[in-house]
Amino acid sequence: MSQQPPYEPPQGGQQPGQGQPWHQQPTQGDNTTPWGQQPLPPGQANWNQQPFDQSQWNQIPPQQSYNQPQWNQQATQFQYQPPPQPPLPPRRTLWQRYRRSRPAKIISVLVLVLFIASILVAVLHITPSNPGGIFSGGGNGTPGPGTVVPQPTGPGDVKVDFGGRQNHAYPIPTTLMGIGGLGISNVINAAAPYLPQANLKLTRFGDFVPTIFPTEASATNPALQQWAKVDSILSVIQQNNLQPILIVNYSPTWLQPQNQNPPLPNYCLTNAAKTDPAHVKPTFIENGQDVGDQKWGQLAAQVVAHIDKNFPNLHPLYELWNEPDGTAYWCKQDGDPNANHERLAEYKALYAAAAPMMKQQAQQDGMQIKVGGPALAFVSARASLWLPSLVDDPTTAPYIDFISYHEYTDAKSWTQLIAKTQDPRVGYIGEYQLIASIVHAGHQPNAQSTPIYIDEYNGNSCVPNVCRNDTSYAPLWNSLFITDLLNTVTTHVSNKGLATSIPAGTVYFTWSAPPGHFCMFGQINANLDCSPGPDAQAYPQYYAYKLIGGADYLNITNNGYVASSVSSDKKGVYVAGFYTQNHDSILIVNTTGQAFTNLNVLATNPGESTTTGKLYSLNKDNLHIASQSIQLYQENGGVGASITIPAYATVAISF
Repeated sequence: MSQQPPYEPPQGGQQPGQGQPWHQQPTQGDNTTPWGQQPLPPGQANWNQQPFDQSQWNQIPPQQSYNQPQWNQQATQFQYQPPPQPPLPPRRTLWQRYRRSRPAKIISVLVLVLFIASILVAVLHITPSNPGGIFSGGGNGTPGPGTVVPQPTGPGDVKVDFGGRQNHAYPIPTTLMGIGGLGISNVINAAAPYLPQANLKLTRFGDFVPTIFPTEASATNPALQQWAKVDSILSVIQQNNLQPILIVNYSPTWLQPQNQNPPLPNYCLTNAAKTDPAHVKPTFIENGQDVGDQKWGQLAAQVVAHIDKNFPNLHPLYELWNEPDGTAYWCKQDGDPNANHERLAEYKALYAAAAPMMKQQAQQDGMQIKVGGPALAFVSARASLWLPSLVDDPTTAPYIDFISYHEYTDAKSWTQLIAKTQDPRVGYIGEYQLIASIVHAGHQPNAQSTPIYIDEYNGNSCVPNVCRNDTSYAPLWNSLFITDLLNTVTTHVSNKGLATSIPAGTVYFTWSAPPGHFCMFGQINANLDCSPGPDAQAYPQYYAYKLIGGADYLNITNNGYVASSVSSDKKGVYVAGFYTQNHDSILIVNTTGQAFTNLNVLATNPGESTTTGKLYSLNKDNLHIASQSIQLYQENGGVGASITIPAYATVAISF
């Protein structure tokens, strides 16, 4: 952040008003002798240094002494008397003259009125076409003819360097933004029209393996397999032109340990916190040996074969399991001190068994597929152990096409939520830079370009509001999430250095999960509790994605690239920059309760010179995005604008 140096007075000279005090200055008519001069003898003092006294005037005026003859002062007693002078009028002070002047009074009143008006313009930022005082250059509409917007002066409060649109180091994927998880069937009819408006391209769906293969016989008899529900959802995904991440996970009943012979403990059932018994390592005892991983891998390969045949144009990403590092999704015995290492070893064994079978099946079908994982749940605690073990192990690394993890931030207040998201260790930028540093140094194919997906993310409840759905906080938090991810390649936060690419995709959790107040779509009611129904609408958070991704707004995935650098010198104000095929864009997120007036925004090295742009605002007062035209000013090497950002608002400029 830039900071202005404190003011220092000029050196080597006096300041205004310094030097000899006013009461020591010689006054007009002072008869004292100046410093450095000898006093004149009596009678030789200059006439104009004598006190002026008309009654004692007895000298010949200078003009007569030049023309009169020399009188004999002994014989003639001539004495010149000057004519009487009228008394001088008293000199009026400036205030007395002002009081007697009517024009001066009128002018001063006009000056005062203009001065007060200028203060109001500066404070309220009112322009002829900006009655609401939100933005300079046109408030709620387009500036009218002759509208004057103050030109930015001094350094920019927000600065973005677009690198002449020549920096192609950080492309923005078309799948950057998405939505997935639970409840797609409940809201898709209402949600479908919203998806293209925001260019939401990515989704995630799973938990279907136990349903498709309900019995051991179904593993080899297609007639016993149950694909109807899965195919219905895959059809919806395909109809809406979404790129799916398919989670191939969980153990069917016949692959659970309690159903083996002899029965083995299923810790999902025996631990204090009971959970779904399918969330356990697949187990199948055959000739005294556990071949559960191989059996499960065969099921995963059949999933690939079915999709290759029935949805050949879908091209899903296959993600193996969901949060295997989490206690609820890969059950281990309570109190086991080695539980984390055991989960990792067991997951790697499952991955090493299943991934090759899946790729072999795709090859037989004449298809290319991508397999990855592990959908890590606890990034800061587990990434440094789990990810190097996966990308460096020869039994797993050759089959890793992408890495995935989840990002949740638990907070009890808005202030705490923002503090955690910006934390160098557990914040959005810090955790992504950690993972990128591991993944892009691994031994998997194309390690330096291995895609990283954040395929589940959200924020937990704040008290007393649910921040993730709140009309003020929800759009703001989602804007900040995307802003931070763009800045992973430009902003040093962690000690791992800059990432070499931004995430390949993100998936908001979730379509609709009313019990937890998680949703992107639902009925709009006073509680914003995600109730589904035929009249479901987009929730406040959706409009952050419409602003960033919509073709009518910033259109970030339209051949987009991240700007070369960004900066903000306002605490709590975060900024990202990017350029697309048609626009340069600046995204500004004010997470504070303070409005910033006359904020100088400078764009250096833009693609082309322009004098106009579009200004967008998303906040509680503009839930569906307000837009207007603004004037831009030519700056050295770029353009500038002066805007006001309301409290708790996302503001964007495109030009």
